[in-house]
Amino acid sequence: MIAIALAYALEQTAAPRGRTLWLYGEPLPDYAPADVYHPRKNFAEALQKKGHRVVSDVAEIGRDYDAVFVTCPQQHEEVEGLLALALDRSRGFVMAVAPNDAGGTRLRGMLEAFGVPVESVGKSHCRVAWTGAAPEADRQKVEAAQLHLALRPLVLGGREWWTVPGIFGWDQLDPGSRLLMDHLPDDISGRVADFGCGFGYLSARLARDHQGIRQIDAFDIDQRAVTCCARNNGEKVNAVWDDLRSRKVEAIYNTVVMNPPFHSGKGTDLGLGQLFIQKAWESLRPRGRLFLVANQHLAYEKVVPGLTLVKLGGAYKILTTRAEG
Repeated sequence: MIAIALAYALEQTAAPRGRTLWLYGEPLPDYAPADVYHPRKNFAEALQKKGHRVVSDVAEIGRDYDAVFVTCPQQHEEVEGLLALALDRSRGFVMAVAPNDAGGTRLRGMLEAFGVPVESVGKSHCRVAWTGAAPEADRQKVEAAQLHLALRPLVLGGREWWTVPGIFGWDQLDPGSRLLMDHLPDDISGRVADFGCGFGYLSARLARDHQGIRQIDAFDIDQRAVTCCARNNGEKVNAVWDDLRSRKVEAIYNTVVMNPPFHSGKGTDLGLGQLFIQKAWESLRPRGRLFLVANQHLAYEKVVPGLTLVKLGGAYKILTTRAEG
């Protein structure tokens, strides 16, 4: 869908084919190999295998590109930041694309807000907008909007957290995660894992409330979340950038605690949460325990043996099981 829309738009305009940068998304064949920014481990690895030069930190992105392409994510402030970054790093041409139901309808206006002339077309339920006049962008607005891509301190629940738009629950303490942490047993100890750590709330509460924990391995697919988690925690927490779906796990943890993801794009992906639960189960030492929180409507109880209800609270449920041994 995205690729078809981009290809159609490129038939309508003479885009440069020199040195190109792609912010999210996969470069079209005519523009490969290219420089790519993607903070998610699975996409970064796949794009590297195809010969692209991939970075996961905006600080590592180069300058003076002949063309910059943006495949827009869903979070509004992140998109604004990426458009500003594209205008800042391009010698002239910037093209952005988004599905109509995920910000595409506002894309042209967002680009025009930087003071550049914009053209746009619709194709395959997407909107593509572009400009050939990046140097004409309002520099003050460009610099201000790029701050949306930088880590920022935010006071949540009475303490300061480092976070950034675009990661899960970036500007709130997830109520399900809070429920989970308020109902864990006191005897959690040894080596613990936090699967899908986000900016590190679960890991921070575990380290604070359970002095018997020796080490917490906190995993996330998003490099930005891992960076935030490390910054929000002390030496006891080992923040790891990895895709748990493809990770070969070992049975090394006394406890796994998690709020598993269940979305792919805008839709519910029950299989994603189920896979996280299965990976967590396989990671437990004999007699190790798994604690997770989930929305009540998600059918997780039969994913692994012995998964039982501990607590219902609001829209959430806490489930637990113990490995054999």
